Amino acid sequence: MAISLDIIVLSYNNFDYINRCVASILNSEYKNIKIYIVDNASKPEVLNRVRASFANLPQIVLIENKKNLGFAEGNNIALRQVKGKYTVILNNDTIVEPDWLDPMINVMESDAGTGACQPKILDMNDRSRFEYGGAAGGFLDTYCYPFLRGRIFETTEADSGQYDDNAELDWCSGTAFMVRNEVLNEVGLFDPIYFMYGEENDLCWRIRMCGHKIVFVHDSVVYHLGKGSIAGRPLFKLHLNHRNSIILMVKNLPLGRLIVILPVRFLLDLVNIVFYLFDKPLSLRWISIIWAYSELIFIAPKVAAARGVTRLLYKRRGKDIRYPAYDISIIYQYFLLGRKRFNELPLKR
Repeated sequence: MAISLDIIVLSYNNFDYINRCVASILNSEYKNIKIYIVDNASKPEVLNRVRASFANLPQIVLIENKKNLGFAEGNNIALRQVKGKYTVILNNDTIVEPDWLDPMINVMESDAGTGACQPKILDMNDRSRFEYGGAAGGFLDTYCYPFLRGRIFETTEADSGQYDDNAELDWCSGTAFMVRNEVLNEVGLFDPIYFMYGEENDLCWRIRMCGHKIVFVHDSVVYHLGKGSIAGRPLFKLHLNHRNSIILMVKNLPLGRLIVILPVRFLLDLVNIVFYLFDKPLSLRWISIIWAYSELIFIAPKVAAARGVTRLLYKRRGKDIRYPAYDISIIYQYFLLGRKRFNELPLKR
């Protein structure tokens, strides 16, 4: 009997995205699936179209949130209801290949030590290139800056098969990934403190620190449009990226390492502010970093409480596993040395 699988897709104020995405899921060759569409308080005209199109389909569960809970808690609402062996988190601005599920299921079934996996994520508008939000899987540098195989900062690579292996990752993209539900029961769900951006890094950090692998599955392919849920608000996105990256450090790093790393990270962000001021001052990107640090001051008690929960989890698990990161500075490698492709980096743990 085929393994039961749940797929969660958030819907927010764009019927065309969710309609196209769900249509591609329903065209999947793997059929033992249940799709949870979580509407994050869309406008009435959008929600009504979602209801009319999907509410009566037997393989779809429609969840209507009363307010926008963000990516983290929006997905958690459905994660608390899933009953299958695995769950796929999928952005609404994606479409999937018909055979996308079997390769990921096979990887998960072949190794019980694999807690999560990510497909290859390509650009919907140029399917020969990796897409910004996922590419061929994610990693962290020593200062908790994320980077990916196939995309570092604003540089995306063409997909020529250079990453066609099932490599272990530090984190998998929230754009599309599969997770073992019993692992979620162990490590917890997305942390709502992030709202959106960075919550998958945090979840994957917990998965890794509790002894489970995260794997890239190159023969599963998803196409991503990108920036669909936050189009027109680039400063808000940048603010969340900077804010949430600091939260990630504070929540998960051992205290001794945090004391060393956090001041350096602050200096690097100051360099970012200066760079933005001189490069494109009218873009106001520098404001997003100041905004991030200002908000961190106000939510410091919540961040401290979240750290307490995470550190207790790691202590209880008792796993002697090094935190997931490479011993490089991706900013130094990219901006000063001009290494803009993953295979140019001098990677070491």
